Amino acid sequence: MYGHREALLHYSQENNSELDNTNILLGSIDHAWYYSESIWRLRTKNPFKLANRYVWNDRQSELSNPAYRTVAVGAPWLYMLNNLGLDPTNIKVRLPKSKNKVIIFPAHNTGYLFSFDLLGSIEEFKSLIPKNSDVTVCLYWLDFCDPAIRNAYQKQGWKVESVGATLRGSQPDISNGGRPSVLIEMFSLLKDTSLFITDDISTGLFYALSLNSTVQFIETQSLKYFNETWIDYQRNNNPKALKNRKGFYSTAIDWASNYFNEIFETKTHPRKFLDFSWDELGYEAFKRNTNGEKFVWIPNQTKGESLIKYSKRLEEEKRSLSN
Repeated sequence: MYGHREALLHYSQENNSELDNTNILLGSIDHAWYYSESIWRLRTKNPFKLANRYVWNDRQSELSNPAYRTVAVGAPWLYMLNNLGLDPTNIKVRLPKSKNKVIIFPAHNTGYLFSFDLLGSIEEFKSLIPKNSDVTVCLYWLDFCDPAIRNAYQKQGWKVESVGATLRGSQPDISNGGRPSVLIEMFSLLKDTSLFITDDISTGLFYALSLNSTVQFIETQSLKYFNETWIDYQRNNNPKALKNRKGFYSTAIDWASNYFNEIFETKTHPRKFLDFSWDELGYEAFKRNTNGEKFVWIPNQTKGESLIKYSKRLEEEKRSLSN
C-alpha cells in the first residue's frame, strides 16, 4: 500500500541479480506498525498452505499464533534507510535538524465506522508549538482530500501536506497517488524535523523517532473519545475482538501503557527515543536479513514502471544527503 514492495524489491535486487522489476512477494508484509495481532491469513495457490506473513519485529512474531507463519524481517522503512546509507550510528551526524521545523501529525481517519475530530484537536496542538516555529501539518490522504480539514489547518498559517495516497485493492504496480514513493516522501518531510507533535501512537511516530526527531505526544480529547467509542462498539458488537492474545492490545494507548510508558511524559518534557524506535521497527530482525534471503519473490505480470519511479526518487534523496 505504501511502496513497500518497491522498497524491498529495490533492496533485494542489489543482492540477487535474478530479480527483475516485475517480481512480487509470495506472502505479504504488514503495511503499518500494529498494537494488535491484526489477524489475517494469506494462502498460496495451494488452498491448504499459508504464505508467509512478514512482520516487523521479533516480539510480534513470537507473540503471534504460530499457525500464521510469521517471519520477522524489519520494517520496509529500514531497508529504504539502509539504501540511503543510514543506520542508528550515523543518523545524528547525517541528519542535522532545522531549529524551528515542527511537524504536526494528527491521528488519521480510516473512513470506516468512526472518525477522529481533527478540527477539535487544533487548539490543543497550538498550545504546544514554540514561538517562531515553521509548522507543517502532515495529513493522511483521506483527510487531506477533505477541504474542511485542510482549510482549518491552513487558516492557522500552517503548511498542509500529504506524502501520498493509496487505494485499497489496487494492483501491486500501480503508481496512482504517488504510491511507490510514499516512504521516501515521508523521509524527505521528516529528516530535518526538530519537533514532531502528534496525538497518535502510530507508524509515523516511529518513523520520526528513528530519524532522531524530538517528540511531543498529547492525548487529545478527540483521541480519548475515539478510543472510548471504539471499545464500546467492540464490546457491543464483537466482544471476541477485545480478548487479545497476550502481549497485544485493543488500542495504541493500552499498548503504550505496557511497552512505552515514557511517551506520556513528553507532553511536558519532549524528548528523543532513537534506540527504542529502531528496536520497535525491527532492526535486529533486519540485521538477520541483510541479503534479503528471507523474502520469497515470484514472477508476475506486473509492469516495471513503479520500481523505476521508486529507484529514481530514492537516488534523488540520496544525492541530497551527500550535498
